[in-house]
Amino acid sequence: MRPEGRSRRPGWLPLARVEGASMLPTLRPGDVVATLPALGRVRRGEVVLLRRGGVLLVKRVAAGPGDLVEMTAGRLRVLPGGHDADSASGPGARWAVPPGSYFVVGDAAAASSDSRSWPDPFVARADILGRVRRRFSGVGTGVR
Repeated sequence: MRPEGRSRRPGWLPLARVEGASMLPTLRPGDVVATLPALGRVRRGEVVLLRRGGVLLVKRVAAGPGDLVEMTAGRLRVLPGGHDADSASGPGARWAVPPGSYFVVGDAAAASSDSRSWPDPFVARADILGRVRRRFSGVGTGVR
C-alpha cells in the first residue's frame, strides 16, 4: 500500500494505492481505496487498512479476540469465541486469538504474506487504522 493523497471527504483517511496481489480478486494492483477510521468493534470478514512494521497493508479480518483459528491442509477454519484448542480437530497449525488482537489474511492466499505466515500472527487492534469502504479501479492509468 502506498499513501495516495488526501481524501476530500471529512472523516475519511488518506487514499491509498494497492501495490500487491494479496487481495485479488477483491482488490487489484493499482486500485485506490478510501477508508473510514476503524472505530468500534472490527468484525470478521471486513477488509481493513492496517500498519505492520511501519508498512500499510490491506487484509481481511479472519478472526477476532477469543476465536480459535485452525489451518489444516491449506484450509483455514475459524471456531468462534468460546471454543478451546480441544475443539479443533486433526493435525495442523492452531492459533488462539488473544484479547485485543486479530488474525488477518489476504484473499489470494498464495500471493499473501499475512497472519498465516507471520512469526507473530496477530495484529493489535490499535494497528487497524481503517475499514475499506470504497475502491476506485484504474485511477490515473487510463482505461482498464
